[in-house]
This record gives sequence, C-alpha cells and structure tokens, in this order.
Amino acid sequence: MPQNPLGVVYVLQEGTFTPLGVDADGAVSVVIAEGSTLALGNVGIEQTTPGTTNGVAFATSAAAGVGIVPVVSTGTVLTDSLVGKASAGNLYGAEVLNAGTAAEYVFVINSPTLPSNGTLSTGQIIAADYLGTADPKAVFGPYNPPEHFSAGLTLASSSTAPPVLTAAGTCFFKARVA
Repeated sequence: MPQNPLGVVYVLQEGTFTPLGVDADGAVSVVIAEGSTLALGNVGIEQTTPGTTNGVAFATSAAAGVGIVPVVSTGTVLTDSLVGKASAGNLYGAEVLNAGTAAEYVFVINSPTLPSNGTLSTGQIIAADYLGTADPKAVFGPYNPPEHFSAGLTLASSSTAPPVLTAAGTCFFKARVA
C-alpha cells in the first residue's frame, strides 16, 4: 500500500489502491476506468438541529452576520439593571461595571423583567458576584455552550447580598445574548 503522509484515503480496486478524490463542494469520487469516475456522494455533516446534533462547533469569523450584537446599557446613564432578553434565550457572556462609590452585588436573573426588591427564589438567581470599589468589574463567561434562560435574562445591581435584591442604580451593563 502506498505511503499516506497527508491522510489520503485509498480504496482497493481490482488489486490496486486508488486514492479517493474530493472536490471543492465535498463530493467524493474514485477513478474506475481511464477517463471516467464513480461518484460516491458528499462529505459533510448534516446539521439538522443547531446545537444538538453531530457536535458541530462553529469556526471563528469576522463576518458581521456571524457575531452576536451585545445588548448594552445606554450612554453615560448609570442604571440598576439591564434586560438582556425578555424571552427565553442564551447568555454567551456579560460584563458589569460598578461606577458608584459604594460596593454592590450583581445578579444574573432568569426573568424577563427586573423583579421587585425583596428575596428572590433560588431558581431566579443564576449567578451573583460582589463588586467592590477596588475591583468594580464582574465578568460572566464567555460561556460555550451558552447558559440557557427559560424565562428571560436580566442583569441587576443590588446594595444587598443574594438572595435579597435591593436595586441600586450605579452600574454599566453589557450582555451577549441570543
């Protein structure tokens, strides 16, 4: 059998090993006689349900249609929350910056809106972090695969520790959701 330094696939045809050919469209063929070929089909992965079949991972790309447009808090206005998505979806990552003078907590909440101040249920709080004045930034993710939210995604700053939410409006928010 011939040496196979590049991973070429050979088929045994009438006592001779013949290399398979693959064209630019992924079609596989083998020469069966001088000047004629036998098409064997296409090489590829049929992705029927994105994210759940065949373990397909997407390559990085600079194309605009491939990226996720982040949801960010507006301008220079400090706020107590950001609704990243008002329906079920996925969180790929989030960043929160405490621009205030007091330490705060940030909550990642499974909710389509900012809940009322008070004790949140265990299922609502997906993650939380402390934003001190010396370390005022929290980063969640990047998640691959993403974190799924069944109701929606809201980021909130609070002057009290979890599970008690006391909304405090001194943060900038950014979330990458789909």
